[in-house]
Order: sequence, then structure tokens, then C-alpha cells
Amino acid sequence: MRSTRLSRRLSRIARALRGSPPSPGGGFRLRGEHAVLALALLLAIGAALWGTGKFRQGAPAGQAQPPAPATEARAPLEPAPVPALPSYAAVPRLILPQALAEPGPVPIRRPLPRTSERRRDDRKAVGDAEPVIALVLDDMGHNMAAVRRAAALPAPMTLAFLPYVQDAPQRVAVAREAGKEIFLHMPMEPVSPDFDPGPQAIRVGQSAAVIRADLVEALARVPGAVGVNNHMGSRATADARAMRTVMELLRERGLIYVDSWTSPRSVAERAAREAGILSGGRDVFIDNERTPAAIRRQLMIAETLARRQGSAIVIGHPHAETLSTLEAWIPEARARGVRFAEVSAVVRMRRCAEIRVAQLCDIPEARAMAAREAGCAAGAGC
Repeated sequence: MRSTRLSRRLSRIARALRGSPPSPGGGFRLRGEHAVLALALLLAIGAALWGTGKFRQGAPAGQAQPPAPATEARAPLEPAPVPALPSYAAVPRLILPQALAEPGPVPIRRPLPRTSERRRDDRKAVGDAEPVIALVLDDMGHNMAAVRRAAALPAPMTLAFLPYVQDAPQRVAVAREAGKEIFLHMPMEPVSPDFDPGPQAIRVGQSAAVIRADLVEALARVPGAVGVNNHMGSRATADARAMRTVMELLRERGLIYVDSWTSPRSVAERAAREAGILSGGRDVFIDNERTPAAIRRQLMIAETLARRQGSAIVIGHPHAETLSTLEAWIPEARARGVRFAEVSAVVRMRRCAEIRVAQLCDIPEARAMAAREAGCAAGAGC
């Protein structure tokens, strides 16, 4: 069909050429419109021939081109091998710069439940699993009226007595008779020379014999002490040699150490663990600002922390503002489900949850905390 139309067009061109008048040279002269028509037809002929495959390589004219072979599906590229990541066991423990260190340690606990409903379910599952707060009042012994008032606070707690106060043994006896736990609040050297920790303080550069002798004498002035924490001591607690000497003596006496964390550079708690004694660290100071509103705010921070991680170690002082706030706040906190315990009990509870040692879980609070944090059944130990 296409070749027939082409033949007709060629015939028209031939007739047009034959009908053209001769040129002066004896030939034929194409009119302008004939030339344009001829050029257009030539272009059409070329396009038609291209469509029939005349100028294509391969099959002859008039023969259909074979279908193009399907392109072979290419296999997806393999991803480049990723170098093996180092084992977490090979990564050294990161140490924060001192400028970024917390003012006090916050022990790592299990992650928060995703919802408040799950938190309530966890509590129901273990029964006795209320948040526990250990109240420690430092600098005890200066004032007998403050000792009696602290001893009358309606909660188990720990009173830490300075060894050099007047009539220290008699004032300690008042607190013991009221059922309060007793600690030695041992004076230690601060960084600033403007602060005086008191007589027979542990200082950097002292020999081990001097440190031991001062500590033994201080313990004799605070009879019945079950543990020690530091009074001041931002410089002494950062000295590994001095702390090793302290912890060796405490291990011989079977005593506990609680770091007041007056310095982020303290190595006292680490030295205690290396010596193999039970130890803990302060979580919250409650009365750096001595106003009832500020003290209550810090207590609420401590309660929130205890609900999050199971327990909180809180340190305050026998200021009138602190004692008045505690007298009002303790019953309120108990009504909200907060349990109070001596700091030695909280240290054991934390250690129990960490290493799951059954002999450290003899107290109900420890069993409850271990059950919540280790996922074991309530009352089954850890």
C-alpha cells in the first residue's frame, strides 16, 4: 500500500516536469512552486524509506524486523561488606569530664516503665515495693535540743555525729535510745583552706598510721556507729591513697561507708568497693538553701528519684528549718506510699539488686527491691 502511494507521487512529479516550459538554454525550467513540491516529496520519500527499514542494518527491505531481544535482568548489586563493629566488652568505660559530672551519684537502675499503668502493675506484682528514702542528718551533736528533736522524727533514719563535739557519747546515746541508726561523721580535708573541718581531720599527705589512729579515736567517740560518712572532705575524698587507708580500717571493723559526695572527683565509693565493704552515695542534699520552700522542693525531688529508681539517699542537717519541714513532710510522704529506712538498709538493698547475694536480702525491703529490679518473685530472694 505504501509503495503504491509512492509510485503515484513520482508519476505526478514526472508529469509536472514534462509540462514545464523550456528554459532559454533548451532545457526545462522548474517553476518555484514545483521546486518546493519536489523538495517536500523527496523528504517524504526519505522518511517513508526509513520507516520501511531500507536504511537500517540487518533485515532486508520489506521484511519485518525481528523483535529486539529482551534485556537480561541484572542481579541486584550486593551491598559492600560493613566492617565488624567492636565488641562492647572491648570499649573502655567512659568517664565524664569533671565539669559535666553530677553533684552526686545517681545509681543506674532499670529503665522507667513506659506507662503509669505498667508502673502500678509492677508494684502489684511484687507487693511490698514502695519507694524507699534513707534520711541522713549530718553534723549532729552540737546542740542537745536539736539531737532530741531529730531523734523524735517519726521515721527510721540515720544520724551522723561529729566526733569532736562536747559530750558526744552522751548525745549519741539519746539518739540510740530513740531507735535511730548512728554513723560517724568523720572530718576530712576540704579543697578550700577557708573551711575548717575540725580537729583530727583526715588530710592528704598524712601517713596511713596517722589516718588509722585518728579514725580509731573518732569511732570511740561515737559508740555504736554502724558506718562512716565524710564531713566536708572535697580534697581528702579525691585522694586514692587516703581513701584506701580509711576503707581498710572500715573493712576490719565491718562498717559501711556512705559518700556525701562533696566533690565530683571523689574516689571514696570506688575505694570502698575495691576494699570489699558495703558502700553507697548521697543522691540529694535537701538544705543547701535553708528555707522551708526550698527544702520541701528538694524532698520532692528525692521522692521522685526514689519512685524512679527504687530508693534515694538524702542528706540534710539539724537546722531548725530542716527539722520543721521534715516533721510536716514525713507523714505526708508516708500517706503517698513512701517507705523510710536507715541508710545501711538502703545500701544493702542496692547491693542486693546489683549482685543478687541472698545473704544481703534478709530484710523485707531488700527482697521487695530485688524482686522489682531483678524480676524474681516477691519474697524469693535475689
